[in-house]
Amino acid sequence: MSTPTSTPTHLLLLLTLTLLLTLTPTPTSAFQFEVKAREVLCFYETAQKGDPIGVIFQVVAGGFLDIDVSVKGPNNRVIYEGEKESDGRYTFAASVPGEHSFCFSNAMSTVTSKQVQFEVTIGNAGTDDKGVPVVEVPDNVATKEHLSPLHSAVKELSMQVNSIVTEQRYLKMREMAHRSTNESTNSRVAWWGMLELLILVGATVWQIFYVRRIFEQKRSL
Repeated sequence: MSTPTSTPTHLLLLLTLTLLLTLTPTPTSAFQFEVKAREVLCFYETAQKGDPIGVIFQVVAGGFLDIDVSVKGPNNRVIYEGEKESDGRYTFAASVPGEHSFCFSNAMSTVTSKQVQFEVTIGNAGTDDKGVPVVEVPDNVATKEHLSPLHSAVKELSMQVNSIVTEQRYLKMREMAHRSTNESTNSRVAWWGMLELLILVGATVWQIFYVRRIFEQKRSL
């Protein structure tokens, strides 16, 4: 004779499923673009006061894989500036509502363009201890007495998932940059090998003609 499942277990499973289905994803914008020599490209996102803003970028190709970065808030207030950076991860909270700009400058380069991957995340849930934006779990699914322990568990899980996803995106950007560097290095090695071969063939042909000329001069004497 089977024992029926208790009502609290059913309630716990139902609340867990409801919370997981009602998680609100954090808005994310991701781009890959080219910054030509002497060019400055800017992107704009609107945030409310207190919203956490996460920025990830990686220079994946071009020159020494470096670029100037500038993050500014409303009224052109400088939040962050960096020179000749190849990658970075920054998180901050919007102090005032309004439009924020994220600019990438290749002004230091006269010829070479740069390929950049860029991702900005704007959420309304706060951040964890590492500054990673987390998902806010709604409180109107069940009563507070029933929801409080489950709310904490699901919120902690969502924080960990967001942290893992952010880390994976960052590692993917770095992997693309390393792959681009390897391909560029292999290409240079291949061209250098071809150049060495041409020099060797040219030197061999010159030696052959030079030696033949010496013997021909001796024979004429």
